[in-house]
Amino acid sequence: METITDLALAVSRWFAEVGFDPILLLVPAVFLVTLLAILELRRHRRYTAELEAQLAALLSSSASGTAHVSSISPPSSRSTIEERLPTPTVAVDESPSTSVHGGLSKTRKHFFSRLREVFGGRRTLGEAEYAALEELLISSDMGVKTSHALLEKLQAVAREEGELDESTVRARLKGLILEILSASGASEIHPSRQNGEPFVLLVVGVNGVGKTTTIGKLASKFKAEGHRVLLGACDTFRAAAVEQLQAWGRRTDIDVHAGPEGAKPATVAYEALARARSENYDVLIVDTAGRLHTRVNLMNELENVIRILARELPGSPHETLLVLDASTGQNALQQAREFHQRAALTGIVMTKLDGTPKGGITVAVRDELSIPIRYIGVGEGVDDLKPFSAQEFVDALFAEDGEQDSTPEGSEGEQRPVARRRRERAF
Repeated sequence: METITDLALAVSRWFAEVGFDPILLLVPAVFLVTLLAILELRRHRRYTAELEAQLAALLSSSASGTAHVSSISPPSSRSTIEERLPTPTVAVDESPSTSVHGGLSKTRKHFFSRLREVFGGRRTLGEAEYAALEELLISSDMGVKTSHALLEKLQAVAREEGELDESTVRARLKGLILEILSASGASEIHPSRQNGEPFVLLVVGVNGVGKTTTIGKLASKFKAEGHRVLLGACDTFRAAAVEQLQAWGRRTDIDVHAGPEGAKPATVAYEALARARSENYDVLIVDTAGRLHTRVNLMNELENVIRILARELPGSPHETLLVLDASTGQNALQQAREFHQRAALTGIVMTKLDGTPKGGITVAVRDELSIPIRYIGVGEGVDDLKPFSAQEFVDALFAEDGEQDSTPEGSEGEQRPVARRRRERAF
């Protein structure tokens, strides 16, 4: 700083000695700044023109399969660009259906590879092993409340029957979890017209859980059973959500009702229901905005959709399904609580079980909220949305080949070793 000051003082003294007025420097300075601004503006215009040309080439390539466009007029507005964007497509895995056993391989591997660590070569459980077992259940996302309840029941059995070995612990846990999940009763939905009116199914959930894909798979299933299905595109909040649902409709040859751009979700729901009734559709599946459960204004919109449906067709929606992503763990439980308060859920669809070791969240949701698990997603294929069977789920979770399962476990499955301490219980 001192060097710069000294330099400035030296320049000032020099100007004074030669009699030069520094004000005269303003003219060339202004000229130089103006020239630089003009050059930067021209560069920016060239860059913008290149981007427009690249966008035009991409649009043309998507529409006609060609990779080059000889000439194109620049788009005049944002709406013009949106009108020329290609329609979204739905990529569906056509590979053979994944079994529930295969879909739960990561959860099974995570659980049983660590169950052996709990025993640590011991034949029976002591106090430290019970603490480690509770930690294992919690790390499998069965939740603190459910894990503690399971542990207390195991300890009660031990007091009555004596110390428990590993095989007995596995058998008892299997029975206890089966008891929790079996309380759901019937899982699969069998839609039928209600007093001559369409069966209305409302589907809710946050963005990214596979809600629209689940709707497409359910619609395909209902159509295969002989029902006329109409999809109501009420997700007007997320960009391209309507187009994605329409892509599913084209692929499965199922009609989709969509409102004009910017339409209110409740308005679209009203129109979709009116169309389903007038055109004698058997099933109406209403897609709703993938809203965050923490955003009050958006949850209020969901309540308005439900209110309109119930007003126009008393008793509807006949089923309200919440789609949850199993890989989100305990956050899925919180989502279920919030949606259940607003939408009176009648069932849960647990997706992406094949990609996570956190399948225990299925048990926690059923145990803490008493909401039936209706379907589970164990793969990308159309047939990988399975009707939930408590017995099949528990059999797959406790399969004897669990420790030898060869399915690679990704970073999600890399859990720390079971701690030999009791986690503080937050009740």
